[in-house]
Amino acid sequence: MVRYTLNKPDCFKEMADDDNFRYFKLLYEDEIYGYAMLDFRFKPYCGLHLEIIKWGPQIFKELSRKDWNFAKNIIRSLGCDKVVLTKAGRLGGQTSYMKLIKACGFPKPVVFTQSIQEI
Repeated sequence: MVRYTLNKPDCFKEMADDDNFRYFKLLYEDEIYGYAMLDFRFKPYCGLHLEIIKWGPQIFKELSRKDWNFAKNIIRSLGCDKVVLTKAGRLGGQTSYMKLIKACGFPKPVVFTQSIQEI
């Protein structure tokens, strides 16, 4: 289940504050399994930043079927027709993440790493 939230989740604290960002809690049986942030600054592209904090077979099914379809409807309703998926947070869970993006229909997924340093 996807729930909109006004509060920026901690996993996105390094991201700038912007009115074009929308934050969501991802829930399975009323327990948070992850967070998503949609970035509408570069239409027709939408940036989908994803942080999964709890993996499991039921959560995988929930996200790759129901929650992904819900997210696509939100993205379309806000005028975007292309999605750039980004994993937020620290490295980890890469195997599960790669399986998930394939299950959601992203062709030839690639992973890149970004590092943030305060100066």
